[in-house]
Amino acid sequence: MKTNKKDIEIFYLLTSVGLANVGEWIYFIALNMMILNQGGNAFTVGLLYVIRPIADILTSMISSPYIDRLSKKKWMISLSLLRASLVGMLVLSQNLVYIYVIVFFIQVCISIYEPLSISYITLAIPKKKIKKFNSWNSLVSSGGFLIGPGIAGFLLSIGTPLLAILINSIALLGSGFLLFFLTDYTIPEMTTNKNSILEESRAAVRYLKEYYKTNRMIVFFYLLVSSLFILAAGLDSVEAAFSKQVLLMSDGQYGLLVSISGAGFLIGSILNSLVVERLSIRQLIIFGGFTYIMGYLIFSTSSNFEVASIGFFLISFALAYINTGFRTFIQLVFPLNKIGQLTTALNILNSLFEMIIVLTVSGLSMLIPLRITLILTELLMVVIFLSIVQYSRKLKINQLENSWKDSGLVDEL
Repeated sequence: MKTNKKDIEIFYLLTSVGLANVGEWIYFIALNMMILNQGGNAFTVGLLYVIRPIADILTSMISSPYIDRLSKKKWMISLSLLRASLVGMLVLSQNLVYIYVIVFFIQVCISIYEPLSISYITLAIPKKKIKKFNSWNSLVSSGGFLIGPGIAGFLLSIGTPLLAILINSIALLGSGFLLFFLTDYTIPEMTTNKNSILEESRAAVRYLKEYYKTNRMIVFFYLLVSSLFILAAGLDSVEAAFSKQVLLMSDGQYGLLVSISGAGFLIGSILNSLVVERLSIRQLIIFGGFTYIMGYLIFSTSSNFEVASIGFFLISFALAYINTGFRTFIQLVFPLNKIGQLTTALNILNSLFEMIIVLTVSGLSMLIPLRITLILTELLMVVIFLSIVQYSRKLKINQLENSWKDSGLVDEL
């Protein structure tokens, strides 16, 4: 009976993730089109990608000491519903400043939700099933990646970006509603303190310093893998402009390109779910990282839609592997009662780097040819990937994974 309840909760959790991802892609495409339709360019679209790290930095600095003490279920529900409301507010005005402000608060919700979600999953899913669950998570996300752009394209063809935005808001409401059916897992030793904000912040900083001193390689490896996604964000900020202005794609072709990308994610996720138990975390990250970079290189050097679509397919195909490996790595090495604090704190560094990269890539796109901008960024990705290969060997991730499997952590909740 307990197993049945657990399976039902996993179903609700994955369905919630799927709905949120469908909505996310509708929102992502509609928002880009909304900015471009207002006379925007690569730089004004790129500003959307700058808002994310700014929101992450400010939110992480405030929430880091407290994130692990929050009621995960209640906060995940509240943040989902608030995010749905904020997305709905985007239809009230198409003023660029208004859009940027609303997007900022949407990202604040996401910045708090994501570490809560990682912590909740680590608590809720037995350790022997966590890598398999992460592969299912990627599979469900791939469904959103495939369906979302298709729905967005259909909605844009019969209406305006505003209609697509409203549909996203409804999807997020449904995602939040499903979370009501989940168990609210807590960490017993994480009791509420009555310390001041200053005292809590000092304690958090002390812990982070101690953790870094004894786990330098883990922290560095985390930042290396994160760097791939950060550089990808820089590339994504000019992706639409490159497709339409350099490759001369129509809106329909660009929509099809995104759908092909979704198909790559789906196929990659299906294959990943079938082989994930046979692959180590290191193999997942390295295979995913290599394919990820190859996809971007093919896309940036393409001269027509067909070649560009191959690149897009490979980029998304790789995400299933690298996401599964990286998320499992985080759940493997970070202490359960500090996983939220560590991820939010490290996200401050990631967000600073992301802001610099997005601004640099978007700015360079105004000064030098877009293709050259993309290629230079991807060469940096190659250097990062080679470092990941080297440090994953030094870190002995395979040994860490084997020792984790033999431990008694979260066997059954």
